[in-house]
Amino acid sequence: MTRVGLKTVIAENGAVALERVRERELIGKQFDLILMDIHMPVMDGVAATGQIRHLDVTTPIVALTANVMTTDQEKYKEAGMTSCLGKPFTARELWDCLLQYLTPVGEADDPARVEAVPVEDEPEAPADNAAINRPLGMQRSSGNQELYSKILRNFVRNNRTFMDSFRSALAVNDIALAFRQVHTLKGVANLIGAERLGCRALELEDSLRDGRDNHTPEQMESLRTELQRVFEEIGPVPDDTVAMKRPTRLLDRRHALIVLEKLEPLLVKGDVESLKLLPEVREALEPMGEDFDDLLNKIEEYEFEAAAAKVAELRHLLG
Repeated sequence: MTRVGLKTVIAENGAVALERVRERELIGKQFDLILMDIHMPVMDGVAATGQIRHLDVTTPIVALTANVMTTDQEKYKEAGMTSCLGKPFTARELWDCLLQYLTPVGEADDPARVEAVPVEDEPEAPADNAAINRPLGMQRSSGNQELYSKILRNFVRNNRTFMDSFRSALAVNDIALAFRQVHTLKGVANLIGAERLGCRALELEDSLRDGRDNHTPEQMESLRTELQRVFEEIGPVPDDTVAMKRPTRLLDRRHALIVLEKLEPLLVKGDVESLKLLPEVREALEPMGEDFDDLLNKIEEYEFEAAAAKVAELRHLLG
């Protein structure tokens, strides 16, 4: 969405989403659109939507979910959701959804101009034993190789310890957490084109549905094996912290530290002058080889306290 000029605010669960909406209400600036996941910790998407509607918020809310049966969609609408976008979805399907609720402000920002990779131009699909269907994954990332590569790297980083976390949830009989974990893995696996992994995750998801635990050791081993196959095909991905500690040049690190030291006191004071430093901050941090959009978004959204904490963390990592 950043590629087409949209600014986003991310909430890690429904309770945080509700708080973000309340903050916007206080300044009289509602969101233009809310994309609401269904399965989240603390507060799920259905409960969060109901609470948001109790605030008399009229923002369109689109459900993002792999559960798109008619009965499911009826439940989402009863909760106050406007429509539903089924996962996994292609970039084209996402743009079509966005255009239902957002009006492009100029030709360059028009999501309709971002086309998915044409089927006839796609390379041949890999052999059946390949872990990832790359043409499928590329189509879902709008044919953007850089974006697709980033999605693959994030997949590895976010799921390195998946099996340990999943087994831990089952060991303490937290079926709701285990279900949510494997449901999330299924969705992301299908998004990147790892359909066999998505199928293994779906089998385990079904065995944990409705709070019951009917999983088998064979299902666990199949999931572990397929997840490892996907990791091997993607290849090694550097650890974020290690990458931060070894910037390309000492000069880059020093420049980044100088800019962060200039920025931090402004954030601590909640000074809007910090917004003027954003171009300099981006220029200084980009050579580090990492994505700092989260920090920049926090500043743009006037979340100065959270941004200051992020700056302190970055300064520590940079030494």
